[in-house]
Amino acid sequence: MLLFILSIGLADSINPVTIAVALYLASTPRPVGRLANFAAGVFALYTAGGLLLLFGPASLLRLATHGLAPNVGRVIAIVDLPTAFPLFIVVGAIVHEDLDPMAEAGLLVLYCAAYVLPLVLILAMRALGGERGERWLAALRVRVTRWAPAAVSVLSGVIGVALVGFGVLSG
Repeated sequence: MLLFILSIGLADSINPVTIAVALYLASTPRPVGRLANFAAGVFALYTAGGLLLLFGPASLLRLATHGLAPNVGRVIAIVDLPTAFPLFIVVGAIVHEDLDPMAEAGLLVLYCAAYVLPLVLILAMRALGGERGERWLAALRVRVTRWAPAAVSVLSGVIGVALVGFGVLSG
């Protein structure tokens, strides 16, 4: 389960929009504070939203699918949420593991930490990289802007492969 959560979190972290915002913030006045606030805000929002899902509506899913094979519950979660956001997929997978609430919350926090890892790396590069870091981030900003559409496609593919692999391994 840890490998699944990390792989989905890291795949989801390659979000061109979030990375583009972080790269933009890296070029503004007082970039370190802005980047830190942005990364903390994204982490807090994903964690709070995930916990609300995990212990709110997902609890109903747990009751409705108790005793069914875990992959059946994951299919129900995916069908219920046509947009299939990775956070919803992670919450659905966690719910069907029948873990204690602290372990479930820990897995969700692990996913959120993996999700914000690129933001933390951009923050570290801006805070510690000096002039060389600034040049590297500016070049990266140009690349992200150019390759964002392709990155979204690759991200969707990686998440799909991870879900199929997890389903095959757990089934």
